[in-house]
Amino acid sequence: MVISAASQGLPGGEEPGVAAAFEPSRTAAATGSEDLPLVDPAVLQELKDELYPPALATNFAKDYVRFWPQRERRLIAALAAGDARAALDAAISVKVSSDMVGARRLAALARALEAAVRGGDLSGGPVRDLVSVDGRATVEELQARYLQYR
Repeated sequence: MVISAASQGLPGGEEPGVAAAFEPSRTAAATGSEDLPLVDPAVLQELKDELYPPALATNFAKDYVRFWPQRERRLIAALAAGDARAALDAAISVKVSSDMVGARRLAALARALEAAVRGGDLSGGPVRDLVSVDGRATVEELQARYLQYR
């Protein structure tokens, strides 16, 4: 069952009849995520340069890693329950936090998932699976390359 954004009272929730077609073979390409890095170190450096003390950037990255399992569970549960509002909130949370920590690929996938939910597709399809896979890979990348000695 596809629940539309309109039936959930979401902004811009016209009845588009679009259950965004995410075919597994084209999903990463369609989202533009396949060419993006898991973690862009320039974003982390910029965050470090902008925050005082700079250790706040490291703490943000640590919190991102620590809260990833909770964000992922929330997103998957909302999609499984067909809760458009909660799914949208969870997708935006993943998108914004990923952008802030430089998780470019995961942020692009979260944008695609947000668009799908806004379009009435609460299945998540292969994008949901890619969010989970790339989310874990992003956490591993942050731990190995950015947080290992901090």
